[in-house]
Amino acid sequence: MKCSNSLKMILCIVTALFAAACADIPSPNNSIGGSSGDVATASYQYDGPGSAYTIDLDEVEETFGIGIADSLSDPLHTIVYGTFERFDNGFIELTVTEATGTMAPAVDDVAIAIEAPGFGVVLRPFGGAAEFVPSLVLPDSCTSGDFDANWILTSCNDEGPSCDATSSAIGFFGSFNYDASAESGSFSESYDIDTATDLGPRVVATTSCSYGILETSDTAIYLNDDGGAIVHESTDDSADTRHAFALPKQAIVQADLAGDYYGLAFDKSDGSGTPLYMGIAVGGASATIYELDEGELEAATQVAVYGTIAITSVNQIGATSSDGWITATFTEDGGPTRPLYCTAAPDLGDPLDTVVLCVGQSAAVDQEFLNFMFVSDF
Repeated sequence: MKCSNSLKMILCIVTALFAAACADIPSPNNSIGGSSGDVATASYQYDGPGSAYTIDLDEVEETFGIGIADSLSDPLHTIVYGTFERFDNGFIELTVTEATGTMAPAVDDVAIAIEAPGFGVVLRPFGGAAEFVPSLVLPDSCTSGDFDANWILTSCNDEGPSCDATSSAIGFFGSFNYDASAESGSFSESYDIDTATDLGPRVVATTSCSYGILETSDTAIYLNDDGGAIVHESTDDSADTRHAFALPKQAIVQADLAGDYYGLAFDKSDGSGTPLYMGIAVGGASATIYELDEGELEAATQVAVYGTIAITSVNQIGATSSDGWITATFTEDGGPTRPLYCTAAPDLGDPLDTVVLCVGQSAAVDQEFLNFMFVSDF
C-alpha cells in the first residue's frame, strides 16, 4: 500500500482499518497511478478536485473506493465502497455497498462515469447531480518536461461572479502551459464563449510540485504524464471555486475524428447529467447526439435525440489558429443554436482512445454553461 499526499495517506489508513474490521467491505487498490497488465486486469487510482477526490478502481475484484475531503490536506469526510462494471464503450457503473460520512450515499445508489482507462475519468456523482468531477492518473513524481494543453471550464460555483456564459470578460476555455523548471502552471490563453476573444495570459500557480500536484493556499493543479491537467482555483472559497480540465494540445485531422463516441453531458441550467452517444461519419461536419437509457448503458440503448453538433473548423478558435480545437455550434433538439468549443486529443489511455471535451452556452439558459465529455469506441 503506497500513499503520496495527505488525502491518499488517510484513505490508505482508513481502508486498511475497514478491511481489517469488515472483511466484506471492498478495498481499493491505492497504488498511485498504478496499472497492472492490460485493461482487462488494470487497477487505477484517479485523483482530482471536488473539493478533493480519490477514486480507486480494482478491475480484478471489480470493486471501488472513493474518498472525499474538503481539500488535499484535510481529513476525509466521506468514504464510499462498492462494486462496479466497466463497459467496452467507456461507461462505468458504480454501485454502493458501504458508505460513511457527511456526503455518504445510500447502499445500492448508482453513479455513472466515463473513462479513458489509465488517463482520466469523469464521474457523475451518486444521486445524478450535474456535477462534473474529473480525475487523472497521477505520476509518482512530477513531470520533468514542459507541456501545453487545451483547457475547458467544467465547474463554477453559481454563488460566485465568474459563471455567466454570456460575459465577454470571463474565460471558459483556452490554452494551459506547464513550465517544469519554474514549477509553474499558467493559462496562456483564455477565451470567452460569446465572442471567442482572448482575454490574455495569467499565472495560476507557482509552487513546489509533489506527486503530480502543485498546491498553494488557494489553488491546486493536478498534472499527469500524458500532458493532462486539472486546475482547481479558489480552493479556499467555495462561493467562487472553479475547475478546468485540460487535454494534451496536439493538431487534429477532421477525418480522423470519425467514429462512435460515448459520454456525458452536464447542463448547469437544469442540474442534469445525461449519458450520450454521438456518431461522426468519415469527413462529417456534423453529428447527431442521442440520449441513452441509464439502465441500458452497456447496450447503449438510444431513447431520444439530444441535439446536433455542426463543426465549423478544426485547429482554430474562431479565426485564430490553435492546435486541437474544434469550433462548432450545438443545437438542442427543438431548441436554439449556441456556440460550442471542443478540444480533442487522440491516443490517450490504455487502450488508446480519442477524448473530446466541450463547453458552450446552455440551450435553455444562455447565461449557464454546458459541458460534454466523449470517449471514442473505435
